[in-house]
Amino acid sequence: MSAEPVCSALPAIPYHKLADLRYLSRGASGTVSSARHADWRVQVAVKHLHIHSPLLDSIALDMQLTQRMSVSSLMK
Repeated sequence: MSAEPVCSALPAIPYHKLADLRYLSRGASGTVSSARHADWRVQVAVKHLHIHSPLLDSIALDMQLTQRMSVSSLMK
């Protein structure tokens, strides 16, 4: 697991800092668990994204097509 934050408002938590990790649910784009942060001593929610899910693949393809269309319209 990368320790790089997704954005400045959501710090990444290193896996070794999570105690009592428990599965909660699974959805189309990821799995949600609860855990206790070893240093903060609070319950946290952990979402593990399924990067290669069909939904994310579809979004990535849409972004690529939109970018290509934007570039081709600029070249006309």
